[in-house]
Amino acid sequence: MRSRQKIKNPDINGRVTEITIDLLREDYLSLPPDIEAAYLLVNTMPSISSDLIKTEALTIGNLVKAVKGTACRQVIYLTGIVSGQQPVFLPQLYIEQMMRESGIPYTILRASMIIGNGSAYFEILQQLTKRSPFILSSNWINARYQPIAVDDVILYLQHVLQNREAMNRIFEIGGPEVLSYKKMIKIYAEMIKLKRYFLTFPFNTPPAVASYWLKTLSSVPYETARALIERMRFDMTCSNKDIESIAGHQCLNYTDSLQRAS
Repeated sequence: MRSRQKIKNPDINGRVTEITIDLLREDYLSLPPDIEAAYLLVNTMPSISSDLIKTEALTIGNLVKAVKGTACRQVIYLTGIVSGQQPVFLPQLYIEQMMRESGIPYTILRASMIIGNGSAYFEILQQLTKRSPFILSSNWINARYQPIAVDDVILYLQHVLQNREAMNRIFEIGGPEVLSYKKMIKIYAEMIKLKRYFLTFPFNTPPAVASYWLKTLSSVPYETARALIERMRFDMTCSNKDIESIAGHQCLNYTDSLQRAS
């Protein structure tokens, strides 16, 4: 957890042990020796570091060293869907390579846009829809996604835990519908009873310009907004359904995911 307050829940008192670690500091990363699995839910954002590959290599390297000193038998990494070998995806691909070469059994879940609290993509969608009657956009507005509810992501994270069929594999996870970002905004606007108009430029808006516009309408830092815009220009749809061999699960559709997240 990035915030200790998130685990101050009476329902889990006595069942959760809280420790504080810093993935950027090897001397401040001590894990209990009896852990059996580790979930990696951390992604470095440009607002934290300008050299993502270097920072990610440091965090993963420190984590691998710490995990090797425990009884851990699996590292589960939640990340985003990769669309080709584009430069924006290189830090993520580098992390995955380090995990594959670590010698520790791994499972990687690549998710499309997650709908729920804590998702920067969803936060932008919410704030953009609520705060601006006119949506200024270019190519990124038509990129396609398979939005997936955070509850469904958690279910998949549970299903792959200590599952032999999930070891040393990469899965892509998404909801049942393929929707453009524009369509997702429209559906959300209708749900909260707002009318929104789209002004689409006939040319590709420079990422810096689009990022600044998003920054003015949302609480997402400029550097983070720019990194997200860079990714949002590409489709994030599942190229395989291998996860179904692990969990025969029917994910919520987009509308139900929105209602669950509200």
